[in-house]
Amino acid sequence: FLRQRNLVQLELGFNRGLTLEPRAFDGLSRLQVLFLYYCSLTDSILSGAYLEPLVSLEELDLYGNNIGKLQPALFFQNLTKLTKLNLKLNHIERICEEDVVGFEGKNFTMMSLNSNSLSNFDAEWGSCGNPFKGMAFRFLDLSTNGLNAQKTKQFFNAIQGTPIHHLKYGGIIGKGFSHNNTPDPDRSTFQGLGNSLVVTLDLSDNWIFALESGVFSAFKDLTFIDVSKNKINQIKINAFSGLQRHLKELDLSSNLLGEIFAHTFSSLTELLLLDLSYNHIGKLGHNAFEGLP
Repeated sequence: FLRQRNLVQLELGFNRGLTLEPRAFDGLSRLQVLFLYYCSLTDSILSGAYLEPLVSLEELDLYGNNIGKLQPALFFQNLTKLTKLNLKLNHIERICEEDVVGFEGKNFTMMSLNSNSLSNFDAEWGSCGNPFKGMAFRFLDLSTNGLNAQKTKQFFNAIQGTPIHHLKYGGIIGKGFSHNNTPDPDRSTFQGLGNSLVVTLDLSDNWIFALESGVFSAFKDLTFIDVSKNKINQIKINAFSGLQRHLKELDLSSNLLGEIFAHTFSSLTELLLLDLSYNHIGKLGHNAFEGLP
């Protein structure tokens, strides 16, 4: 690409088995967007020097490759415009603080780690530091990594203090309907996110059966919660404790709710949007929506 110095977007997706020469991207100093999805690429695409010439890079799509370890080279600190990174559907099992120094100082507008293998990490999260140390995220997708409620708690404790504006976390947390083999999240599950300034929390597409008392109490800045497409049948007293002054939108659609009681939403005095569609509501208790604005 040496003669393509004006190129700003390069699409190389679906070239399975793609082999890159060490200087394949030399000359692309103006390239802003690079698509390398489904190219059978391994860890070396990040740990090697292939992308070093791309000093103007803003978006990198590595969807559906064979990356097993997140270990960006130190030159990524010089790619100051890089804010979008798609790592969905790879094989990443662990992320350790010492491995991601190349990303320190980055403010990602979007990072997706959806559909990786973080559940295969055989040590306790936190044993190798904060996997997101020095980073901030406008949108972070950690869905479908197979982490149960306990592993989820460990992971969030490990990343505590990391700024995350919008967190998407779909997967297997929750005990589902008529199962008890894995617990629903409780007030301790999200404690590690207490200082992460989360504004939007998307827990849709999980298996949550009951919203336990104080389950969201760690969050001080939440304005929108999405728990649609779960198995929610129970909302415990004080489930929304701590959200009184800031929660504006709550999506409970596509669940298994059958009754709404006076205590259910009584604390949500600032709520502006409540979605209860596609449930099985057969009974509205006395003063069921008392306390709502």
